[in-house]
Amino acid sequence: MVAMVFGHFAIIPLLSPHLVSNVGLPERDLFFVYFTGGVLTVFTATLIGKLADWLGRFRVFSGLVAVASVVTLFIQHSGRLPVWAVLVSGGAFFVFASGRFVPGQAIMTLAVPASRRGAFMSLSGCARDLAMGITSGIGGWIVTKEPSGQLSNFHWLGWLAVAAGLVSIWLASRVRVNESEGLAFGSSSQLTGASVLSLDSQPSIGK
Repeated sequence: MVAMVFGHFAIIPLLSPHLVSNVGLPERDLFFVYFTGGVLTVFTATLIGKLADWLGRFRVFSGLVAVASVVTLFIQHSGRLPVWAVLVSGGAFFVFASGRFVPGQAIMTLAVPASRRGAFMSLSGCARDLAMGITSGIGGWIVTKEPSGQLSNFHWLGWLAVAAGLVSIWLASRVRVNESEGLAFGSSSQLTGASVLSLDSQPSIGK
């Protein structure tokens, strides 16, 4: 969770100033970037979840991290762009960067027994909020504002986000799904079925 949050929030807090100062997006059009990204995320989150169930959580997660890294580096090094290009790149960033949380959260959740899942989610939420604050602080410490109004060293945040994404892939590959409950359920089902068969095979008293 910390690696995923770091890879996302290394960019988010300073994305708006970067788009306005470095990319040349008019401040009045900044709303459309977040509106486009939000609408696309609403419609693609369900699709990403279905793909994770169909193709595998880790495979979809790795693909989303890879695409999100490419989009992140493009935004960091693009320079001046027209409004339509900013909307396309910004929408793609929100879709893939936010979408990786869907299979990522599923990977973490299924690794914990259901009896401990509530406590795990509470701990995960605390870790997420703490990582958001630390990441925002690191970004504010790295990036500086030049006299011209542009942000300098912002590209380092892009590389940090990519590095955090790679770390999250490595960590996700080491997570193993907890199958104890599934095995227990399967065993109980087999026992129940065997009991039913044994009862059916016994001769009736009335016969």
